[in-house]
Amino acid sequence: MDAVIQIEIALNYLNDLFAKSIAFKDDEAMNKLNALRHQIYYGDFEYHAVIKELSEISEQLKKYA
Repeated sequence: MDAVIQIEIALNYLNDLFAKSIAFKDDEAMNKLNALRHQIYYGDFEYHAVIKELSEISEQLKKYA
């Protein structure tokens, strides 16, 4: 898969989770997501590792639903 597409997928997933974390006022999730966003833009982007972390944050946010 093209790296640009991987980044777009990761950012879309991240933005969805970020909106949920803001709605639920979950500061811990927001901080994790901000760190991941920085990693995607400026760090060593490893698609599978980022998706794994996003999935874990998604599970964390399910407690509100």
